[in-house]
Amino acid sequence: MFSKMKWPFKNLAVGESCTIPEDLAERAKRYVHVYASQSNKRMRCTSNPDGSVTVTRIPEKGLNGVRFTAEELALLHQLFPNKTQLRAFGRVVAGPYSAFRTEDGGVFFEPKAV
Repeated sequence: MFSKMKWPFKNLAVGESCTIPEDLAERAKRYVHVYASQSNKRMRCTSNPDGSVTVTRIPEKGLNGVRFTAEELALLHQLFPNKTQLRAFGRVVAGPYSAFRTEDGGVFFEPKAV
């Protein structure tokens, strides 16, 4: 029976990778798949010529920004009356971001490249 493992791919940030040795490679591929689907993270497994596996965390789909319509923006202004609170909300929603006005009077929070 397998013992409980502390897999290094659980702590990867987007763009980071780790290499799993050959003796754990097949087991790691299954665990990466299960972990990624349960945690809503995206991972890529690449088999290396030496039998090891490289696991890379890739960006999640659809996280290229958050768009709010004019009506949603009006509601946000009611919830966060001052700009400091609204900026803090933007950081929670989009991380470090740039905010742009849209043609419909709404706002678009675009994450800044890290």
